[in-house]
Amino acid sequence: GAFLSILGMMEVVPYELTWLIILALPDALRKLFKLNTEAVGLVLRELDFWVPFVTMCLGLLFASVSFGHDGAAVLFLALLALQYTVNILLADADLATRVINSTSASAPKYINGLLLMSLFVILLTFDRFPRAENRLYHFHLMYNEGALESVSMFTRFMSTSMLFLCKFIVKSLLYKGRTMIIKMPLIRHVMPKRKLRGFLRRRAQGRAKNMIRLASSLSESTLLGD
Repeated sequence: GAFLSILGMMEVVPYELTWLIILALPDALRKLFKLNTEAVGLVLRELDFWVPFVTMCLGLLFASVSFGHDGAAVLFLALLALQYTVNILLADADLATRVINSTSASAPKYINGLLLMSLFVILLTFDRFPRAENRLYHFHLMYNEGALESVSMFTRFMSTSMLFLCKFIVKSLLYKGRTMIIKMPLIRHVMPKRKLRGFLRRRAQGRAKNMIRLASSLSESTLLGD
């Protein structure tokens, strides 16, 4: 669907076929709503999520400017951002049984994402989309004047997201079964949903006991020091 939409934006096939990218929306939403919320919270604490996410959003914003905010192009860019976020940046939060039990490397998924993103960046950079143009914007900041080119800014921001994709590919090849963004061992254990509440309660009680022991040891050290 994505490659057919790119051909539509190139007008190799009718431009209206760009709208077919919307067929990817149900699958992306299904994956998004299946993510583990606690793991998502851990991902959102990491700069390795926010740096590529923010630069991707800024890059795609400038791409939308280049297309004059055309409806089909905006839809394609929005779904590209959604798929990149769900399939790449939030992949650590996918705790489905199939994913946990899988022993294969996740590199092919990241390689496919890199190829798709690289193809789109190259085509827009080298003016292969007839309906896109490099728009120039002048700005005044304090006593300085400058200009921004939409395609140039798009390329700069997207290159950062692509560099992180390369990093994820290397990590997935060297450390199979490891998380990409969460900087801590993520122990994945499948259990029935009815046992989850008890597991979380026992874990919280264990943490509370450890905090009490730590506070007691600190107070004893303080008394000995006095």
